[in-house]
Amino acid sequence: MTVNHTEPTGRERVALYLRSASAPQGDPESSLADQRRLLMAAADQCGLEPAGEYGDASIGGLTLECPGLARLLQDASTNPRLFDFVLVADFSRISRNAVQVMEVAGQLANLGIRLIAADQATAVPHTGHKSDVVQ
Repeated sequence: MTVNHTEPTGRERVALYLRSASAPQGDPESSLADQRRLLMAAADQCGLEPAGEYGDASIGGLTLECPGLARLLQDASTNPRLFDFVLVADFSRISRNAVQVMEVAGQLANLGIRLIAADQATAVPHTGHKSDVVQ
């Protein structure tokens, strides 16, 4: 999946991360398209400027060895920062293992970036604990 970075507009920037092992019909791309629509709507509702899109198709949910996720984490460490938040459809898009989700959230938090799940409008704040609603 390509990464498209947009020019900042003054709003906080968000990277979109999409991931699918497969769709119910066996087409991971349709699942990614559904996630993309959800994430774009959630970013707009939260007043966040999409700053890039990262994704992984046909990769199971129990591994963090994903090229799109690796690129996202690499871009998260750039200076100046490319984005302030990472938005996922739900936390299981990072991993179906909660410990792995917290590991990624911790890596992002160490860089000053928050992980947000659109399905719950919740974030993992810089402390690494799930908490507040992002509005």
